[in-house]
Amino acid sequence: MNKVPSKYGVTREDYSEFLKKLNAIIWDEDIEAAEFDAKWEEIGREHTVNNIDWFKEMYAKRKQWVMAHCRDLEMGGVMRTTQRSESEDSFFKRFESKSGTLVEFSLRFDSAMDQQRHTQKKLDNGNRHTSPQMSTHLAIEVHGAQVYSHKVFEEFQEEVKYSIDTCKSRGFSEGDSLEVTTVRDANKDRNYQVTYYPVTFKATCSCRMLERKGILCQHVIWILSSNGLKTIPDECVVNK
Repeated sequence: MNKVPSKYGVTREDYSEFLKKLNAIIWDEDIEAAEFDAKWEEIGREHTVNNIDWFKEMYAKRKQWVMAHCRDLEMGGVMRTTQRSESEDSFFKRFESKSGTLVEFSLRFDSAMDQQRHTQKKLDNGNRHTSPQMSTHLAIEVHGAQVYSHKVFEEFQEEVKYSIDTCKSRGFSEGDSLEVTTVRDANKDRNYQVTYYPVTFKATCSCRMLERKGILCQHVIWILSSNGLKTIPDECVVNK
């Protein structure tokens, strides 16, 4: 995406509009692969880029970098590669010295590891001895505070709040051992399919947030709460 300006041309009158449309489909975690392909073709046709070699090459490699084509990658939404490397670079730069000897590097590396272990122990202690503030009346939120670390719980808590404010049922069907509900997400103006298994209490959503990030989405939380569940099913807690 950093190369798009030079490949497209920042002086073109429609550059801002093109970039806005492209970003909208590149970074959308909810968009399906087929929907992405159709919109890429539409944008390319409107802005005459389908015949530009670089854009053709990037589209051919879309399964390696586009969010829509990486939705089935387990835990793929937790961290992007660039974010991980940039975070590590930023951390170790505080301890490195380009002019240092190999011995100095070893000592600095040990200091960095000690710092990381200290931070981890501090976080673990906070998780064990403090309780986060609840934001809703739902019992499932309380259970989330018990099974998640504080950092993960912050994300889960946001989903709990959204489940109350934005989710509504837009359709329902029932099978032998499952129930499928169409949940309308007013915040995203999009429908999602939530499959719920009453016997095992397992639930999955077409947004695939649990698979991508290891956290229940607001759509599943809404279904579980609607069915009277007060705890998160074991199958929905990653590495429990």
